[in-house]
Amino acid sequence: MRDTRKTEEQKRDKGEKGESLRKMNHPNIVKLKEVIRESDILYFVFEYMECNLYQLMKDREKMFSEGEVRNWCFQVFQGLAYMHQWGYFHRYLKPANGDLYYGLF
Repeated sequence: MRDTRKTEEQKRDKGEKGESLRKMNHPNIVKLKEVIRESDILYFVFEYMECNLYQLMKDREKMFSEGEVRNWCFQVFQGLAYMHQWGYFHRYLKPANGDLYYGLF
C-alpha cells in the first residue's frame, strides 16, 4: 500500500519550492513564470534561456579565458548570495541546472 503521507508531503514541498522561486528577483536567477498542477504533477514554467553553462562548455573547442571564468563565478555567487539573504539555498548546483545562471551569457 502506498504511503499517502509521503506523497502529500512531497506535494507540499514542491508547492513551497514554487512559492520560494516566485519570490526570487535577481538578474542572475531565472524567473519562475508559472506553476501548473495537473493531477498530482507540478510543472514549473521558467523564462526562456537560450543555453546553459553546460551547453557552452561541451560545445567549446578551446578553454575559457580566466576572465570569463571569473566573471561567471562572480555572477553565480551573486545569485547564490541573494538566495541566501532570503533564507534559501540551491540544493543541486551544476552547469546543466541553469536556473541560477540567467544573465551569464
